[in-house]
Amino acid sequence: MQKQRNFPLCWQYIEAALKAQEDPPWLWHQRFGHFNLHGLNILHQKNMMRDLPPIQTNDAVCGKCMEGKQHRKPFPSGKTWRAKKVLELIHTDVTQSKGYKIYHLETGNNEEMTKEFKEAMMKSFEMTDLGQMHYFLGIEVNQDEKGIFITQEKYTKNLLRRFKMEGCKPVATPLVTNEKFSKEDGTPKANAAIYRSIIGSLLYLTASRPDIMYSTSLLSRFMQDPSQVHYGAAKRILRYLQGTRDYGIWYTPESFSKLIGYTDSDWGGSTDDMKSTSGYTFSLGSDIFSWSSKKQDCVAQSSAEAEYVAAALTTSQAIWLRRILGYMGEHQENPTDILRQ
Repeated sequence: MQKQRNFPLCWQYIEAALKAQEDPPWLWHQRFGHFNLHGLNILHQKNMMRDLPPIQTNDAVCGKCMEGKQHRKPFPSGKTWRAKKVLELIHTDVTQSKGYKIYHLETGNNEEMTKEFKEAMMKSFEMTDLGQMHYFLGIEVNQDEKGIFITQEKYTKNLLRRFKMEGCKPVATPLVTNEKFSKEDGTPKANAAIYRSIIGSLLYLTASRPDIMYSTSLLSRFMQDPSQVHYGAAKRILRYLQGTRDYGIWYTPESFSKLIGYTDSDWGGSTDDMKSTSGYTFSLGSDIFSWSSKKQDCVAQSSAEAEYVAAALTTSQAIWLRRILGYMGEHQENPTDILRQ
Protein backbone atom coordinates (compact mmCIF):
# COMPACT_ATOMS: atom_id res chain seq x y z
CA MET A 1 0.00 0.00 0.00
CA GLN A 2 1.31 3.43 -0.91
CA LYS A 3 1.59 6.22 1.59
CA GLN A 4 -1.17 8.80 1.83
CA ARG A 5 -3.64 6.40 0.21
CA ASN A 6 -5.84 5.85 3.25
CA PHE A 7 -9.59 5.56 2.89
CA PRO A 8 -12.21 5.97 5.66
CA LEU A 9 -13.96 2.70 6.58
CA CYS A 10 -17.14 2.23 8.60
CA TRP A 11 -16.40 -0.07 11.55
CA GLN A 12 -19.93 -1.47 11.40
CA TYR A 13 -19.17 -3.11 8.06
CA ILE A 14 -15.66 -4.13 9.10
CA GLU A 15 -17.03 -5.89 12.19
CA ALA A 16 -19.55 -7.73 10.01
CA ALA A 17 -16.76 -8.75 7.65
CA LEU A 18 -14.65 -10.08 10.51
CA LYS A 19 -17.45 -12.48 11.36
CA ALA A 20 -17.73 -13.77 7.80
CA GLN A 21 -14.46 -15.61 7.21
CA GLU A 22 -16.25 -18.24 5.16
CA ASP A 23 -17.88 -15.69 2.84
CA PRO A 24 -16.87 -15.75 -0.83
CA PRO A 25 -14.31 -13.22 -2.12
CA TRP A 26 -16.97 -11.08 -3.80
CA LEU A 27 -18.68 -10.43 -0.47
CA TRP A 28 -15.40 -9.10 0.94
CA HIS A 29 -14.99 -7.11 -2.25
CA GLN A 30 -18.38 -5.43 -1.71
CA ARG A 31 -17.97 -4.86 2.04
CA PHE A 32 -14.69 -3.04 1.47
CA GLY A 33 -16.27 -0.53 -0.89
CA HIS A 34 -15.65 -2.65 -4.02
CA PHE A 35 -11.92 -2.85 -3.36
CA ASN A 36 -10.18 -4.99 -6.00
CA LEU A 37 -9.41 -8.63 -5.19
CA HIS A 38 -5.68 -8.18 -5.72
CA GLY A 39 -5.61 -5.40 -3.15
CA LEU A 40 -7.53 -7.53 -0.67
CA ASN A 41 -5.01 -10.33 -1.15
CA ILE A 42 -2.17 -7.88 -0.38
CA LEU A 43 -3.94 -6.92 2.86
CA HIS A 44 -4.03 -10.60 3.80
CA GLN A 45 -0.41 -11.31 2.85
CA LYS A 46 0.93 -8.35 4.82
CA ASN A 47 -1.38 -9.08 7.74
CA MET A 48 -2.86 -5.60 7.53
CA MET A 49 -6.42 -6.77 8.25
CA ARG A 50 -7.21 -9.04 11.19
CA ASP A 51 -8.80 -12.42 10.30
CA LEU A 52 -8.99 -11.61 6.61
CA PRO A 53 -8.84 -14.96 4.72
CA PRO A 54 -6.82 -15.53 1.52
CA ILE A 55 -8.56 -14.06 -1.50
CA GLN A 56 -8.54 -16.02 -4.72
CA THR A 57 -8.18 -13.63 -7.66
CA ASN A 58 -9.83 -14.37 -10.99
CA ASP A 59 -10.71 -12.65 -14.24
CA ALA A 60 -14.37 -12.11 -13.38
CA VAL A 61 -15.76 -8.57 -13.17
CA CYS A 62 -18.15 -7.27 -10.51
CA GLY A 63 -21.42 -6.07 -12.00
CA LYS A 64 -21.56 -2.94 -9.88
CA CYS A 65 -17.95 -2.14 -10.73
CA MET A 66 -18.79 -2.52 -14.40
CA GLU A 67 -21.64 -0.06 -14.01
CA GLY A 68 -19.32 2.31 -12.17
CA LYS A 69 -16.52 1.88 -14.73
CA GLN A 70 -14.09 0.70 -12.06
CA HIS A 71 -12.80 -2.26 -14.06
CA ARG A 72 -9.92 -2.19 -16.52
CA LYS A 73 -10.68 -3.94 -19.77
CA PRO A 74 -9.16 -3.56 -23.23
CA PHE A 75 -11.00 -1.45 -25.78
CA PRO A 76 -13.72 -3.55 -27.49
CA SER A 77 -12.61 -4.87 -30.86
CA GLY A 78 -16.04 -4.71 -32.51
CA LYS A 79 -16.25 -2.52 -35.59
CA THR A 80 -19.25 -0.63 -34.24
CA TRP A 81 -17.08 0.70 -31.41
CA ARG A 82 -14.31 1.97 -33.68
CA ALA A 83 -14.01 5.37 -35.31
CA LYS A 84 -12.94 5.04 -38.93
CA LYS A 85 -12.14 8.71 -39.51
CA VAL A 86 -10.48 11.47 -37.53
CA LEU A 87 -12.92 13.16 -35.13
CA GLU A 88 -15.69 10.80 -36.22
CA LEU A 89 -16.53 9.64 -32.70
CA ILE A 90 -16.47 12.31 -30.02
CA HIS A 91 -18.48 11.93 -26.83
CA THR A 92 -18.33 12.42 -23.09
CA ASP A 93 -20.21 10.40 -20.55
CA VAL A 94 -21.41 10.83 -16.97
CA THR A 95 -21.70 7.56 -15.09
CA GLN A 96 -24.22 6.85 -12.36
CA SER A 97 -24.55 3.80 -10.14
CA LYS A 98 -27.17 2.31 -12.43
CA GLY A 99 -26.47 2.63 -16.12
CA TYR A 100 -24.92 5.36 -18.22
CA LYS A 101 -25.88 8.78 -19.46
CA ILE A 102 -24.02 9.65 -22.65
CA TYR A 103 -24.06 13.19 -24.00
CA HIS A 104 -22.87 13.17 -27.59
CA LEU A 105 -21.70 16.18 -29.56
CA GLU A 106 -21.19 16.05 -33.30
CA THR A 107 -19.92 18.50 -35.85
CA GLY A 108 -19.75 18.66 -39.63
CA ASN A 109 -21.52 19.97 -42.71
CA ASN A 110 -22.20 16.61 -44.40
CA GLU A 111 -25.84 15.81 -43.59
CA GLU A 112 -25.69 12.30 -45.04
CA MET A 113 -22.63 11.39 -42.96
CA THR A 114 -24.25 12.89 -39.87
CA LYS A 115 -27.39 10.82 -40.40
CA GLU A 116 -25.40 7.61 -40.84
CA PHE A 117 -23.41 8.37 -37.73
CA LYS A 118 -26.55 8.93 -35.66
CA GLU A 119 -28.01 5.62 -36.82
CA ALA A 120 -24.78 3.80 -35.98
CA MET A 121 -24.68 5.35 -32.51
CA MET A 122 -28.32 4.46 -31.83
CA LYS A 123 -27.60 0.83 -32.68
CA SER A 124 -24.78 0.71 -30.14
CA PHE A 125 -26.29 2.90 -27.41
CA GLU A 126 -29.73 3.80 -26.14
CA MET A 127 -29.82 7.48 -26.99
CA THR A 128 -32.14 10.31 -28.02
CA ASP A 129 -31.45 13.03 -30.56
CA LEU A 130 -31.93 16.35 -28.72
CA GLY A 131 -31.31 18.50 -31.79
CA GLN A 132 -29.01 21.49 -31.78
CA MET A 133 -26.87 22.08 -28.72
CA HIS A 134 -27.98 24.95 -26.47
CA TYR A 135 -26.14 24.34 -23.19
CA PHE A 136 -23.11 22.20 -22.41
CA LEU A 137 -20.84 22.18 -19.34
CA GLY A 138 -21.72 25.74 -18.35
CA ILE A 139 -21.38 27.13 -21.89
CA GLU A 140 -24.49 28.58 -23.54
CA VAL A 141 -24.68 28.20 -27.33
CA ASN A 142 -27.19 30.32 -29.24
CA GLN A 143 -27.50 29.34 -32.90
CA ASP A 144 -29.45 30.98 -35.70
CA GLU A 145 -29.08 31.74 -39.39
CA LYS A 146 -26.85 34.75 -38.70
CA GLY A 147 -24.26 32.87 -36.66
CA ILE A 148 -23.40 31.27 -33.34
CA PHE A 149 -23.00 33.13 -30.05
CA ILE A 150 -21.12 31.42 -27.21
CA THR A 151 -21.38 32.82 -23.70
CA GLN A 152 -21.18 31.78 -20.05
CA GLU A 153 -23.61 34.34 -18.66
CA LYS A 154 -25.38 31.91 -16.32
CA TYR A 155 -22.07 30.59 -15.04
CA THR A 156 -20.89 34.17 -14.40
CA LYS A 157 -24.03 35.00 -12.41
CA ASN A 158 -23.58 31.88 -10.28
CA LEU A 159 -19.92 32.74 -9.81
CA LEU A 160 -20.72 36.23 -8.51
CA ARG A 161 -23.43 34.85 -6.24
CA ARG A 162 -21.07 32.19 -4.88
CA PHE A 163 -18.48 34.75 -3.77
CA LYS A 164 -21.10 37.30 -2.64
CA MET A 165 -20.22 39.81 -5.37
CA GLU A 166 -23.54 39.93 -7.24
CA GLY A 167 -24.33 43.43 -6.00
CA CYS A 168 -20.84 44.93 -6.38
CA LYS A 169 -19.99 48.05 -8.35
CA PRO A 170 -18.58 47.18 -11.80
CA VAL A 171 -15.25 48.43 -13.12
CA ALA A 172 -14.11 49.03 -16.70
CA THR A 173 -10.96 46.88 -16.71
CA PRO A 174 -10.04 43.55 -15.06
CA LEU A 175 -6.68 44.91 -13.80
CA VAL A 176 -5.22 48.28 -12.91
CA THR A 177 -2.97 49.50 -15.71
CA ASN A 178 0.75 48.73 -15.19
CA GLU A 179 0.10 47.13 -11.79
CA LYS A 180 2.86 44.74 -10.67
CA PHE A 181 2.48 41.77 -8.32
CA SER A 182 5.05 39.85 -6.30
CA LYS A 183 5.00 36.87 -3.95
CA GLU A 184 6.24 38.91 -0.98
CA ASP A 185 4.52 42.30 -1.02
CA GLY A 186 4.47 42.90 2.75
CA THR A 187 0.69 42.67 3.14
CA PRO A 188 -1.17 40.11 5.31
CA LYS A 189 -1.92 36.72 3.83
CA ALA A 190 -5.34 35.96 2.40
CA ASN A 191 -7.47 32.84 2.70
CA ALA A 192 -5.75 30.50 0.26
CA ALA A 193 -8.75 28.19 -0.14
CA ILE A 194 -11.09 31.00 -1.20
CA TYR A 195 -8.45 32.52 -3.47
CA ARG A 196 -7.82 29.21 -5.25
CA SER A 197 -11.53 28.69 -5.68
CA ILE A 198 -11.90 32.12 -7.31
CA ILE A 199 -8.95 31.61 -9.66
CA GLY A 200 -10.06 28.10 -10.60
CA SER A 201 -13.54 29.36 -11.43
CA LEU A 202 -12.11 32.21 -13.49
CA LEU A 203 -9.85 29.85 -15.42
CA TYR A 204 -12.91 27.85 -16.48
CA LEU A 205 -14.61 31.08 -17.50
CA THR A 206 -11.76 31.86 -19.93
CA ALA A 207 -13.26 29.21 -22.26
CA SER A 208 -15.45 31.99 -23.68
CA ARG A 209 -13.85 35.11 -22.17
CA PRO A 210 -10.40 35.81 -23.65
CA ASP A 211 -10.59 39.33 -22.18
CA ILE A 212 -9.77 37.94 -18.70
CA MET A 213 -7.18 35.42 -19.89
CA TYR A 214 -4.13 37.54 -19.05
CA SER A 215 -5.35 38.78 -15.67
CA THR A 216 -6.48 35.33 -14.52
CA SER A 217 -3.27 33.69 -15.70
CA LEU A 218 -1.25 36.36 -13.92
CA LEU A 219 -3.02 35.89 -10.58
CA SER A 220 -2.82 32.09 -10.84
CA ARG A 221 0.93 32.36 -10.15
CA PHE A 222 0.20 33.22 -6.51
CA MET A 223 -2.25 30.45 -5.65
CA GLN A 224 0.17 28.77 -3.25
CA ASP A 225 0.49 31.69 -0.82
CA PRO A 226 -1.75 34.63 -1.81
CA SER A 227 -1.74 37.97 -0.07
CA GLN A 228 -4.46 40.56 0.42
CA VAL A 229 -3.16 42.40 -2.66
CA HIS A 230 -3.66 39.30 -4.81
CA TYR A 231 -7.07 38.70 -3.28
CA GLY A 232 -8.10 42.30 -3.99
CA ALA A 233 -6.99 41.93 -7.62
CA ALA A 234 -9.06 38.73 -7.96
CA LYS A 235 -12.11 40.55 -6.58
CA ARG A 236 -11.52 43.32 -9.13
CA ILE A 237 -11.89 40.72 -11.91
CA LEU A 238 -15.21 39.73 -10.38
CA ARG A 239 -16.24 43.40 -10.37
CA TYR A 240 -15.29 43.56 -14.05
CA LEU A 241 -17.47 40.52 -14.74
CA GLN A 242 -20.36 42.23 -12.96
CA GLY A 243 -20.58 44.76 -15.80
CA THR A 244 -19.80 42.30 -18.61
CA ARG A 245 -21.85 39.23 -17.66
CA ASP A 246 -23.44 38.97 -21.10
CA TYR A 247 -20.14 39.11 -23.01
CA GLY A 248 -19.22 36.21 -25.26
CA ILE A 249 -17.93 35.32 -28.72
CA TRP A 250 -19.96 35.80 -31.89
CA TYR A 251 -19.16 33.60 -34.89
CA THR A 252 -20.67 34.41 -38.29
CA PRO A 253 -20.59 32.18 -41.40
CA GLU A 254 -17.79 32.99 -43.80
CA SER A 255 -17.27 31.74 -47.36
CA PHE A 256 -13.49 31.91 -47.01
CA SER A 257 -11.77 31.37 -43.67
CA LYS A 258 -8.10 32.17 -43.29
CA LEU A 259 -6.12 31.36 -40.17
CA ILE A 260 -4.45 34.48 -38.75
CA GLY A 261 -2.37 34.66 -35.58
CA TYR A 262 -1.51 37.56 -33.29
CA THR A 263 1.30 37.55 -30.76
CA ASP A 264 2.83 39.86 -28.18
CA SER A 265 4.92 39.78 -25.01
CA ASP A 266 6.21 42.01 -22.25
CA TRP A 267 9.80 42.06 -21.00
CA GLY A 268 10.64 41.02 -17.46
CA GLY A 269 7.08 41.51 -16.28
CA SER A 270 7.47 39.14 -13.33
CA THR A 271 9.21 40.94 -10.47
CA ASP A 272 10.03 37.65 -8.71
CA ASP A 273 12.10 35.92 -11.41
CA MET A 274 12.25 38.59 -14.19
CA LYS A 275 10.60 36.27 -16.70
CA SER A 276 8.43 37.62 -19.50
CA THR A 277 4.88 36.71 -20.49
CA SER A 278 3.87 35.47 -23.94
CA GLY A 279 0.41 35.80 -25.40
CA TYR A 280 -1.28 34.83 -28.65
CA THR A 281 -4.69 34.67 -30.30
CA PHE A 282 -5.85 33.00 -33.51
CA SER A 283 -8.82 33.92 -35.65
CA LEU A 284 -10.50 31.91 -38.37
CA GLY A 285 -12.96 33.99 -40.30
CA SER A 286 -15.18 36.11 -38.10
CA ASP A 287 -13.66 35.82 -34.62
CA ILE A 288 -10.93 34.28 -32.48
CA PHE A 289 -11.11 30.67 -31.34
CA SER A 290 -7.73 29.99 -29.71
CA TRP A 291 -5.89 32.14 -27.17
CA SER A 292 -3.29 31.85 -24.42
CA SER A 293 -1.29 33.87 -21.90
CA LYS A 294 1.68 32.11 -20.35
CA LYS A 295 4.89 33.01 -18.54
CA GLN A 296 8.00 32.12 -20.53
CA ASP A 297 10.26 29.31 -19.34
CA CYS A 298 13.50 31.28 -19.72
CA VAL A 299 14.72 34.74 -18.75
CA ALA A 300 14.96 36.95 -21.82
CA GLN A 301 18.03 39.17 -21.96
CA SER A 302 16.32 41.75 -24.16
CA SER A 303 12.87 42.72 -25.35
CA ALA A 304 13.75 41.34 -28.80
CA GLU A 305 14.52 37.93 -27.29
CA ALA A 306 11.21 37.97 -25.41
CA GLU A 307 9.40 38.71 -28.68
CA TYR A 308 11.21 35.84 -30.42
CA VAL A 309 10.22 33.41 -27.68
CA ALA A 310 6.59 34.51 -27.97
CA ALA A 311 6.74 34.18 -31.76
CA ALA A 312 8.14 30.65 -31.46
CA LEU A 313 5.30 29.64 -29.13
CA THR A 314 2.74 31.15 -31.50
CA THR A 315 4.29 29.40 -34.51
CA SER A 316 4.12 26.05 -32.74
CA GLN A 317 0.43 26.60 -32.02
CA ALA A 318 -0.17 27.67 -35.64
CA ILE A 319 1.36 24.43 -36.96
CA TRP A 320 -0.86 22.37 -34.66
CA LEU A 321 -3.98 24.30 -35.65
CA ARG A 322 -3.24 23.89 -39.36
CA ARG A 323 -3.05 20.11 -38.87
CA ILE A 324 -6.32 19.99 -36.97
CA LEU A 325 -8.05 22.14 -39.58
CA GLY A 326 -6.68 19.86 -42.29
CA TYR A 327 -8.19 16.83 -40.57
CA MET A 328 -11.54 18.64 -40.49
CA GLY A 329 -11.40 19.50 -44.20
CA GLU A 330 -10.44 23.17 -43.75
CA HIS A 331 -7.07 23.02 -45.49
CA GLN A 332 -5.03 26.22 -45.35
CA GLU A 333 -3.46 26.59 -48.77
CA ASN A 334 -1.62 29.83 -48.03
CA PRO A 335 0.91 30.48 -45.25
CA THR A 336 -0.50 31.61 -41.91
CA ASP A 337 0.19 35.23 -41.11
CA ILE A 338 1.39 35.90 -37.55
CA LEU A 339 1.14 39.57 -36.65
CA ARG A 340 2.73 41.34 -33.72
CA GLN A 341 0.27 43.39 -31.73
